[in-house]
Amino acid sequence: CHEGAKTSMLFVVNSGKVKLSKFNVEGKEQILNIISDGEIFGEYYLFMDFEPYNFSAIALTDVKICTLIKQDMDYILLKYPKISHKILQEVSKKMIGAENLAQNLSTINTDSKVHYVLKELAQKYGTEHEKKIRLELPITREEMANYAGVTRETMSRKLSALEQEGIIETVGNKIIIINDIEYLEDY
Repeated sequence: CHEGAKTSMLFVVNSGKVKLSKFNVEGKEQILNIISDGEIFGEYYLFMDFEPYNFSAIALTDVKICTLIKQDMDYILLKYPKISHKILQEVSKKMIGAENLAQNLSTINTDSKVHYVLKELAQKYGTEHEKKIRLELPITREEMANYAGVTRETMSRKLSALEQEGIIETVGNKIIIINDIEYLEDY
């Protein structure tokens, strides 16, 4: 879907990764979220009649997606009310995530912005191994910078500083080992 398009549709990602982004008037991308296997997006628009999307969805990998239109969702919610509860949980979780992202973006401290993105990615895509977290990045460094609301140069500089401090280790461009997640969480 594209920012500004008017539709009422839910998207379910069966497999793959999708980034949700907005672009400002200068064309700079702000990543809002990264959606993976089993996650949904577009749920807010199921309860509105053809409101324009405030984001664009861009596939990061090959993706298999199922869609559900508003009329079908209305029928399902009336027939199976327990589904309403599950959707409200998802909406609430995403609203909390959006509030956290807004708070992170409003901070002037670039260290906090970089730490926030690392924590978010580690939580979704990291695997714990011997008290360390191995993070296989689903996005590029440029996209990490866009997610944090900083320049690519700033992202690279901050990651290098964290590596020099021993907080993280980088393995190529796609793997980060987080040696001290508590440091990132406490910052």
